[in-house]
Amino acid sequence: LVKKIKEGATNALKAEIIRKTNEKLKRVITDDYIEIENIDRYIKLKGRGGASEGQTLSIAYCFLGTLFEDSELQFPFIIDSPTGKMDFDKRQAVADIIPVVFNQMIAFVQSAEVERFADQFYGNEDAQFTTIVASSDGKSIEVHNGIEFFDSYQREHKGDE
Repeated sequence: LVKKIKEGATNALKAEIIRKTNEKLKRVITDDYIEIENIDRYIKLKGRGGASEGQTLSIAYCFLGTLFEDSELQFPFIIDSPTGKMDFDKRQAVADIIPVVFNQMIAFVQSAEVERFADQFYGNEDAQFTTIVASSDGKSIEVHNGIEFFDSYQREHKGDE
């Protein structure tokens, strides 16, 4: 009996996560029809063997956003290098997705990720920009708050990685 209850609860929870994630996907990926069919150790897409890099990232962000939204505790989504080496169009899509999916996000960006990603948040009054600069010997750091220093520093160090 306990095993049946556990299976029923797990299946109902999966179905609800799939439903909510699919709702987000409809709002986020507007140029293609992508739907999650099942979740069992991995996400299986309905009628597809896979998705593009940008779509895969969108699916992951929507899925994670669904898992976070019903939590009693509110945690920000923290990601290092959210767009990596994506092209500008894909970066723009990720920048458009994140505010729809997450209430709060902390992103650690490289200078190369500013154009068409981090700069998309410049007009958002809720966005905060903090630049942390380590000394060349790594023994000390400087912390600068504000968009002005962030933008200036990123433009100055655009080629540095």
